[in-house]
Amino acid sequence: MAKFTKDATELLKLVGGKENIQAVTHCVTRMRFVLRDPSKADIPSIEDLPSVKGTFTQSGQFQVIIGNEIQEFYNDFVKISGIEGVSKEEVKKTVSTGEGTEVLAPIQGNVVDVKVSVGAKVKKGQVLLLIEAMKLENEVLSPVDGEVSEILV
Repeated sequence: MAKFTKDATELLKLVGGKENIQAVTHCVTRMRFVLRDPSKADIPSIEDLPSVKGTFTQSGQFQVIIGNEIQEFYNDFVKISGIEGVSKEEVKKTVSTGEGTEVLAPIQGNVVDVKVSVGAKVKKGQVLLLIEAMKLENEVLSPVDGEVSEILV
């Protein structure tokens, strides 16, 4: 049994399974995932794995910090999952196509109008919703062309 077989198997399950992984790669210390449904990732349980130092999401990528043994962990993960890893550039490309892209409010405030619904096709720059903050209405725009998969307000 490889060194990280147990943790890699558990991580696969905790990110929502093979079917929830759109792309995976790694950098110097982290696994980088593009997840189809980020809400399926059980972050507290992932962070409890002995090999995991922490997690965060940045630029549409769910990242799991492993540390200096990332290459060995990644190799075990790819072998167990049967998922062919891709380059960091391919992961960024997957995110930039809109698949798995989260849109977060740029400012705290009250949502006063949601302009789209789940399943709607949107274009880059299209208004998704309006937020009232500091007595002004602020538009939240789509950063990419895509389809709305979920609205959480």
